Amino acid sequence: LKINEMARTDLNEILSAIEFLDDIAIDQPIKYLKHSNVRYPLSERSEFYVLIETSGSNGDHDREKLDIFIEKLMDMNLINDGCIA
Repeated sequence: LKINEMARTDLNEILSAIEFLDDIAIDQPIKYLKHSNVRYPLSERSEFYVLIETSGSNGDHDREKLDIFIEKLMDMNLINDGCIA
């Protein structure tokens, strides 16, 4: 809930969606698509994952906001890894 609250505040105008997933939800499509060399996007598996979708009108500004947000979550030990795609 803390990540959701922070995303709504810190990413407000660029936040499109936020999803919370468990490891089973990540594992199932990877198993299904194993023939296509799909891999886990992070270096370590976790019990839970957060997927944040953003969209804004200025890519550089949006990326900077997202980078700052991810760094803030890491500094607060709310997440331990992340990737941007």
